[in-house]
Amino acid sequence: MSKITTKLDNSMPIFERLAKIKKLFSSSTTFWTVTRIFPVFIISQFIALAWNEKFSENVMGFFKDAPEWSKSFIELCIAYFEKSGDWLYVGISIFIIILLLIGKYFDTKSIPSEELKKISDTQEKILENKNTENYLVKRIEQLEVQLLQSISVQETERLIDEVSSLKLELLALQINDKVINEAQTIIESEAKEGVPKALELIEKNNPNRQIVKLREQMQKQAKISRYKASLYEWINQWEKADTSYQEAIEFAPNNDNYFEYAYFLQVHRADFKKADKFYRMALDKTESLVKKATILNNLANFHAEDSTKRTEALSEYEEALKIYRALVKENPKVYLPDVAMTLNNLANFHSDDSTKRTEALSEYEEALKIRRALAKENPKVYLPDVAMTLNNLGLFHAEDSTKRTEALSEYEEALKIYRALAKENPKVYLPYVAGSLNNLANFYSKDSTKRTEALSEYEEALKIYRALAKENPKVYLPYVAGSLNNLGLFHAEDSTKCTEALSEYEEALKIYRALAKENPKVYGEDCAKTLVMGVYLFGANKMQLDEALELLEPYPDNYGSVGGLRQMILQLKEAR
Repeated sequence: MSKITTKLDNSMPIFERLAKIKKLFSSSTTFWTVTRIFPVFIISQFIALAWNEKFSENVMGFFKDAPEWSKSFIELCIAYFEKSGDWLYVGISIFIIILLLIGKYFDTKSIPSEELKKISDTQEKILENKNTENYLVKRIEQLEVQLLQSISVQETERLIDEVSSLKLELLALQINDKVINEAQTIIESEAKEGVPKALELIEKNNPNRQIVKLREQMQKQAKISRYKASLYEWINQWEKADTSYQEAIEFAPNNDNYFEYAYFLQVHRADFKKADKFYRMALDKTESLVKKATILNNLANFHAEDSTKRTEALSEYEEALKIYRALVKENPKVYLPDVAMTLNNLANFHSDDSTKRTEALSEYEEALKIRRALAKENPKVYLPDVAMTLNNLGLFHAEDSTKRTEALSEYEEALKIYRALAKENPKVYLPYVAGSLNNLANFYSKDSTKRTEALSEYEEALKIYRALAKENPKVYLPYVAGSLNNLGLFHAEDSTKCTEALSEYEEALKIYRALAKENPKVYGEDCAKTLVMGVYLFGANKMQLDEALELLEPYPDNYGSVGGLRQMILQLKEAR
């Protein structure tokens, strides 16, 4: 830097000469034309000579930052010509730079004060935006931390809405910054002549119009994030799926995204508190009666698993049913299937309560009547629903020793329907055939005269599930394990089949352990049950009880049969 300062000081006489040149040529267009020709000439010469790349970059960026360019230019000239000792060219180079800078200075002076103020305001705006951008980024980070810790529905909704709003503001700000920078570049390079072009650019990129586009873009991004989440689900990458669902919500906090995320949390994460919260948020956000009824149905199914939430579940089922019945009056063809579905769910709910069996039977029968009528008009669509209700009725009647004939008839009709459907579409309906076979096998296993039939049906169901698991192990391996467990329990009742029973149990446990390792929140309960079964029936090492307790940690006592299972484990531990 000392060399540069010295050389500039020695060039002071040139300034005096330049002042005279200015007086002579200030009104001459030739002067300004010549000064503008110089950079073109210099650039062409230096590119032709393939000089230092950094130098070329500085030359090309001259109109963005002339003082910085001039400093680099002089420094490079001195470094180059110092080796040859020819300082004449250094002086010429510096002279050219000074001419250019003076030309630029007087060009700027020719801009009216109002326009200069606009330029100054633009520069201030850029600086202000940079500060605002930093604030927004930090604020979004703070809110996302608070969101992870949020418990109440209202607080979570408020935080999500604020994050979404701030992200929109941040995107708009970044777009505006880009527009302002482009406008500033035009003014710096073209001076007064560039002002109309800069204003046109700003008008073209109207902030309000940009915000509308951004909102549309955020909706699209939310769909992409949701699709990405479903793909991660498919390959069992639960953490990434979770993150993608949260991204979708931040881009578009609406009832669809809340609902999808709640279902994911319920089914794949066993995060029941959080799932409950997002179901309620989905309910709060929806104005559509159809969507409201759908959410209520899911929320009721969810609450039905919790022994402390049965009152809420009943209320939700009844409200959903009331909505669908009202919609049926307007459009029966569209909404009758939904009435039947809700009746079926409500019947399942009541069937778990020994004091509500009359209500359950009435609801099953009404659902079956509706579905049979629909299947007459469109068997391909509604016959599977008929079979489902028949299976449920079979399970219901099988619990009553006086209704075993009805149960058998319902199981057999359901199986017949599923076999016929599986002939046309095996990929879709073979799993239902296997499920019906398992139900029928369980039914026969309680009759000592039907053990041969029970074994045949268990084995056929297992064979189907094994074949399906070869093609899609992530979906059907849990069913293989469940069928093996059923077979193990069946064989354990026969003292001559202990070897088979133990082999089936061990294979089931191996599968469940692998599944629970991959997704403990979903398969932990099934694995824990199988571990306890091993200790209770097969005299397995009691260390398995500690393993089972550990797997049950994510589940509350009031979820399904978890409370009873924990109690059983503690009793078995005490019996050591």
